[in-house]
Amino acid sequence: MSYCGNCGTQLMGNDQFCAECGQQVQGEKAVNLEKRETATEQTRLGKGQGEPLFKSRKSKIIAICAAIFLILLAGSYFTVKQMTSSKAVAEGFIEAINKKDAKKIKKFINNGQYEMKADDRKAKEFLTYLHNNPRMITSIIEGLRYEAAVYENKASYGEPSSYVSLQHKGDKWVVFDNYTIKIPTYYMEISSDIDKTDIYVNGEKAGIIKEKEKSFGPYLPGEYEIKAVINSDYGTVEQKGKINTADLSGQTEAIGFDWSDHFINIETNDETAYLFINNKNTGKKISEISELGPIPLNGSIKVFAQRKTEKGVENTEAVTVQKETGAANLYFEEAGFNYPSNMTAWSDGSDVAVIENVILGHYQKISDDEYRAAYDLFSSSRKNKVDLDVWKKGLQENIRDEVTKLENIEVTGNYAKADIRMTSYDRTADGKTLVLEWGGHWKLVWESDGWKLNEAKLDKLASRIE
Repeated sequence: MSYCGNCGTQLMGNDQFCAECGQQVQGEKAVNLEKRETATEQTRLGKGQGEPLFKSRKSKIIAICAAIFLILLAGSYFTVKQMTSSKAVAEGFIEAINKKDAKKIKKFINNGQYEMKADDRKAKEFLTYLHNNPRMITSIIEGLRYEAAVYENKASYGEPSSYVSLQHKGDKWVVFDNYTIKIPTYYMEISSDIDKTDIYVNGEKAGIIKEKEKSFGPYLPGEYEIKAVINSDYGTVEQKGKINTADLSGQTEAIGFDWSDHFINIETNDETAYLFINNKNTGKKISEISELGPIPLNGSIKVFAQRKTEKGVENTEAVTVQKETGAANLYFEEAGFNYPSNMTAWSDGSDVAVIENVILGHYQKISDDEYRAAYDLFSSSRKNKVDLDVWKKGLQENIRDEVTKLENIEVTGNYAKADIRMTSYDRTADGKTLVLEWGGHWKLVWESDGWKLNEAKLDKLASRIE
């Protein structure tokens, strides 16, 4: 029912004009009709009494975006969970080893180690060590896969590797498991009997030993060269040692450096003489020097003694310091000089028999292929001139040496001389024997450990082939 909007008179259903005032009522009827049609449509849809699902286009977009976000969040959760699983971590480490990916290996090391942080160099050294020992890689692969299966309750057989392990380290971002690769680390207890020893590990300075011993580390599994260096007044002295962690029963290895072999005694017949090293005066008399060192044994050091006499400046023969140099014998050759008290019993009759034994023993040891023992009967001065390996090489074809005559042994102070005849027998290339007759003399010198062969003058007298 409708009424005239102008006068309020009730209108009939088909009236277009108000019968009372004549006002047109078509527009208002249309309005009522539209309202009725809308109500009918809402009733048809069953929503006549409720609110619309989305009040606006904006709310619909927000709802769709929220749904998409929830879907992506769920997908990301399962993706990250898969990436952080024990299997994924194990296989990632195995892949990095196989591909020699130092950057990934470094990341795995630093995630799993709290004792140390690896740099690119350490990661590369670790990878090189593994690939030089392929059995270690096999053990690592089998061990990690077994441990990953254990965490996922899928392990049926296997055993962990002793080289690396897979460890669960709590939660990551609250909701994810956190797995890391744990690699055992090692320490070195390095000692030196001389303070202020520089220590280098694989060419990199690791530190200084100031009080006999120091701990170095931690280090990853690997093979390490340890170099100890002392910068002494006489030059740079060094020693080397090696550690392979695969050979260790524990995680700490002790290695010591003893420098006693790098000291030499100075022996002379004039302790008031001054010691010269590499042609430079040390400013010290020999009586002030009990032993010299630590000193390089690579032939870079030469020592001699110098004194002033009425005849002028006199020098002893220079001694080159090498590995075999236990003592530097710096003797002045002038006869009648005052010799040290421990060398007073030189020229009694018993020396002749000793000298005979030294000469005969020298050639017998050569015949028995005991070259080191024969070489040790040389004086320190002769050893400085003749290297053992070079001297021994010249005797490889020797069959035997025979002394046929030994006479006229003369002893004067710390020197002796003996006439000798001897025969040598050597193999030839065609399997025959070359026989050589020799004649001449040996000069000997007294050293702290007895008479030594110092200088030979032997001439070839005859030869033949047998």
